[in-house]
Amino acid sequence: MTIPKQTHAMVFPLAGWGHVRPLLHLVINLLQIHPGLHLTLLLQPSVAPKVEHELKSAELVQLGSGGFLDRMQCFNIGTHRDESDFLALQGQEEIIDFINALPEDILALYGRGQGVGKRQNRFIEIPPSFAFFDIFQSFVPDVVSNTLRSASIDMIPLLAFCPSNAVAVFHHFASESQGGFIELLIRLVDEDVAKGMGRLDAWAKHVFASYGILKNLPGLPAKYDYELRPLYGAVGFPPALTTILLEGLKAVKNPHTTALIISTPGELEPEAHKACEEAFGKKLHMAGLQFPESAWLGTPAEPGALANPDDQRVMAHMDSMLKKHGERSVVYASFGSMFWPIRRPELVNYLLDSLMIAGLPFVFAYASEMAQLPEDLKERVAAYGDGIIVKFAPQWQVLDHPASGFFVSHCGSNSTAEAILTSTPMACMPFAADQGEFATAICDNWKAGVMLKQTFTFSDKKFTTLSDGTEVIGTEEAIKAELADLWSKIRGPEGQEMRRNMGKIRAICEESWKTGESRQTMESIAQYF
Repeated sequence: MTIPKQTHAMVFPLAGWGHVRPLLHLVINLLQIHPGLHLTLLLQPSVAPKVEHELKSAELVQLGSGGFLDRMQCFNIGTHRDESDFLALQGQEEIIDFINALPEDILALYGRGQGVGKRQNRFIEIPPSFAFFDIFQSFVPDVVSNTLRSASIDMIPLLAFCPSNAVAVFHHFASESQGGFIELLIRLVDEDVAKGMGRLDAWAKHVFASYGILKNLPGLPAKYDYELRPLYGAVGFPPALTTILLEGLKAVKNPHTTALIISTPGELEPEAHKACEEAFGKKLHMAGLQFPESAWLGTPAEPGALANPDDQRVMAHMDSMLKKHGERSVVYASFGSMFWPIRRPELVNYLLDSLMIAGLPFVFAYASEMAQLPEDLKERVAAYGDGIIVKFAPQWQVLDHPASGFFVSHCGSNSTAEAILTSTPMACMPFAADQGEFATAICDNWKAGVMLKQTFTFSDKKFTTLSDGTEVIGTEEAIKAELADLWSKIRGPEGQEMRRNMGKIRAICEESWKTGESRQTMESIAQYF
C-alpha cells in the first residue's frame, strides 16, 4: 500500500459570495483528489461567516461525512469591522488588521514565531508547501514572501484564483496594446490627475467607461466596449469600491504569483486560454466548474438542509407552481448579491409587471445591499399570487426544480455556473465586470440565452447602436415589448432549443470535470507539492 505524500496548502479567500463559494468548492474537491493534501483557510472576519455557511450546505455536509473535511482547518484573523460585502471588499480597516496579523499566523503554521501555541494547528507536522489566494487579495504574495524570508524559509508557489472565464481575465488584465482595459483605465486616470483632477474623481470618470472601441476578444464575436458593460450606467457603485480592479492587475503582475487558476473548463475557451498565457507569461490553469459530486448528480437537499424560512417558502412556491402550471413554467430572476439597477429601479418594475401580464409564475430574489423595492410593487406581486419576492433564494435548488424554466440574470460567474449545472436558459442583463463576456458567450456562442438589449443603460448615452445593428431605444414601451416577445418565445420551440443548447454546455463541463481538462488540471496541481 502506497502512503500518499502529506502536504499542506494555505488558502486566502475574498469576502464576496461570488468568490468564496467557487474557491471553497475547488479546494475541497482537491482534498478528494489528493488524499495527502491538508488545507488551512486564513479568513478575514467578514469571510468567516460565509465559509461557515457554505460548509453547512447539504452538499458539503455529505463530504464531511466522508472524512475529507477532517483535512481542513480555519483560522479567523483580525478584527471584525462590518458584515457588508461592499465594505469588506472595499478594504481599509479590516484588511489592514488582517495584513498586520497574517505574518504571525503564517509563521505559526511552520512552527515558528510567537503565534505557535496560540491556535490549535492540527497540521503542525506538515508545513505549508504552496497556497491559493483570491486574485483581488493582491497583498498576499508580498506578505507571504516577506514573512517567509524573515524566517529564512524558502518561498512557496502561489496560485491566484479568479472565479471567471478566460476571455474576461484576458480583457481585464492583458496590456493596453493587447486590448486589456485596466491598463487603459490607469493611463487615462493618470493623465487626468496630471491635469489637476483628484485621483478618485478621475477613477470615477473612467472606470468601466466606454469609448466606442470595437473589441476583438479571443473566442468571442467582435463587440463594442459599451456592449461588454451594458448596464453599468444603471449601477451606483461607490468609485472606491471599483478600485479593487487594480488589485487583480497587481496580483497578475506580481513576480511571486506563480500561476493563475480559473473556474471555467479549457474545452470551452481554447483561444482565450492560449491568449492569457501569452499575455501574462504565466500558466493559466482551467479548473472548470468544481461543484460537489452531489450537485452534478442532482441529489436533492436533505430535509432540514433548507432551514431558512425564506428558503422553505420559496421551495413551497416552486412545488405549488409545478402543480398549477407544470414543468419548466417558473421564471427565476436575480441580479446576484452585489449588483442592482439603483439608477434605473424602474427596470425591476418593468420586469415583474411583464411577467404578471404574461401570466407567468416567478421567483424574484433581491440580495444586493443596494436593492430597494417599492411597496406598491410588493403589493401587486402579492395580489397576483403566482409570484414571490424574497431577499435571498436557494438559487441552485430553485434552478434545479422541475418547475424552473428560465433564468433572468446579470450573468455573474456563480449564476452562470448554476445555470449551466441545471441546463437553464438565460435572459441576460449584464452590468459590468466579467458579466458581459459571460453573457456574450451564453447568447452568441452557445445560443443558450437572450440578451435583453432594450434594458441596456450605457454610462455614455451617446452610444445607442450595437455591433449587430440593433438600436437601443430603452423606453418603457421598448423594454416591455422586448420582454413580452421573450416570454412568448420561451414557451415555444425557441425556448426548448435554448435549453437543449445549455444542456450541451453542461455535458461538456461535466465531462471535463470527470475526465477532461478540468480533471487533468485538478490532478496537475500536484506539481506544486
